[in-house]
Amino acid sequence: MNPVTSLRRAAQLEGMKVGPAQAANDNRARSTRPRFDVTWAEEVDTTKAKEFVVDGVFGVGEFSSLTGKPGTGKSVVVTDAAFHIAAGTDWHGRDVKRGLVVYYAAERKKLTERRVAALSTRHGTTSLPLAIVGGKLDLTRGLRDAEELVRLMLDNFHAAIGDRMTVPAARGLDWYQVLTLASLVEKEAVLEEEKPLIAGVYQNRLDGKNGHLLLEADPTVIYANDTVELSKLRFEDWKLYNFGMPPEGVSLKNVELPAELEAYNTYRNEKTEINHNVRAAAFETLKNLGETQIIVQYAHFQKDKKLGDVRLGWGRVSLIHDLAQVLPPPGPQQADDLLTAWRNNVDALEDSSDAMISITDEIQKLRLTTIDILNNLR
Repeated sequence: MNPVTSLRRAAQLEGMKVGPAQAANDNRARSTRPRFDVTWAEEVDTTKAKEFVVDGVFGVGEFSSLTGKPGTGKSVVVTDAAFHIAAGTDWHGRDVKRGLVVYYAAERKKLTERRVAALSTRHGTTSLPLAIVGGKLDLTRGLRDAEELVRLMLDNFHAAIGDRMTVPAARGLDWYQVLTLASLVEKEAVLEEEKPLIAGVYQNRLDGKNGHLLLEADPTVIYANDTVELSKLRFEDWKLYNFGMPPEGVSLKNVELPAELEAYNTYRNEKTEINHNVRAAAFETLKNLGETQIIVQYAHFQKDKKLGDVRLGWGRVSLIHDLAQVLPPPGPQQADDLLTAWRNNVDALEDSSDAMISITDEIQKLRLTTIDILNNLR
């Protein structure tokens, strides 16, 4: 038994109770979860890249603070960033993940409105999921203001995307059902180009092609697990909960499907072993191509030795090369080209734009080929 395992075992035997002791007369429900979330070094995921709202500036799920002396342009910068996030356009050369923005103007709300108007005119944008909120806000006493903010976000979300969520009546889905399906696809997908394929998988299941109308989607399992686990906690302990993790042993990725279900378990109703293997290899190829591209970007643009670790890149590119041997032409040849481009350029990747472009070009070629292969499966 190594020292880390021994230490963990000792901690488990001792119970490792953390946090202040609870008084004997304290009748509040006791939390079933520990106060602290502990991850051992050997358990750290070294392959998952950090997700950003604005690349390199605002991280997903993080709290950011912009500070400076009066008159130095803090609100100008924040308003500009908020506008670009709502529009989903690059912010000064940085990639942006589009989303709903609620801008709380604690002072000078009219000035913020004029700045947004100026940005809208400059960029030719007339409708954005961006709400500017003024007035007194108190989140320290009661839930009234918090509930109003949530209601505001929901209303603004509905107004921003309502027309785009309209679907043909023949599909038999209402607005909220389409929104639910879109949310499941968003959670499941790794790459943007995968979303139509995954949506097709779910629609086939909703149409009963599996014979029992079960959706069998990982995100629904995750949501159900989060709901059950949160119900066990006091509200003030929710901030300690690690959202979005499927319960151990129930993720569909770990379930061996019966043979009679494997045919419908894709966006095409294929039954041949060849198509099954090609499809599985193609999806894994797309996933690893996306992760390789992330490594390339962090290595070249951010000079990040951890997220841009080329040793991990070697593993991804080698795996892609092996997976692509199952694909029809020109998949195998393009995987060879990617491996060659990586081998010839990886040492210069951090500093050379030419090296970065050479690798990225081969990634893109194989990605487009793989998507075309999936689309042509019959």
